[in-house]
Amino acid sequence: MENQLKIYGILHKLNLATWEELRNIANNALNKEIYSLSLVDAALDADENIHDIGLAFEKALAELNIIIPQSINKCRWLSLKHYINQIANEKVVIYKGLINIMKVYNGCNLHKKSRYYAGDSHDIHYFVGYYWAYNDIQQDFSLTLEDKKEITINCDRKVIEIANSWLQRRNCSITAGDDRG
Repeated sequence: MENQLKIYGILHKLNLATWEELRNIANNALNKEIYSLSLVDAALDADENIHDIGLAFEKALAELNIIIPQSINKCRWLSLKHYINQIANEKVVIYKGLINIMKVYNGCNLHKKSRYYAGDSHDIHYFVGYYWAYNDIQQDFSLTLEDKKEITINCDRKVIEIANSWLQRRNCSITAGDDRG
């Protein structure tokens, strides 16, 4: 649960977390008997205001000694690593994992950092490509449902392989608790 709180703290710092997500993660932490006064504030804030909930969430993380890196760049890398780790460990539907990577790619304007390929600045160009490939597969009316299913299964395998390779190149273990960037 602390890893989830940290990830949402990172996403909040990157302005990629919604007030609903922060409220839900705060509520989940309370349900798992992780407690701080500010966590209660984040979970129960009725104003639906990202600023107020965000401030309470930040304060709760500090009260719980969960440290969020100060560097925006470090936060970008950690969020990408988290989502790629989820794909490598098959903890999410692969396409959902790609959507999360694209959330970071678009939300952090990583396209502006790309040199040759979309996402190459953070070595996520294959993930960006596969995200669009999945969309193309679903919109290709010349394919039967069975063809789409088979192509998607093959893409899933390839994306998992790419995720494992990405983590290995960064000397990351494929366990959720690894915080190296």
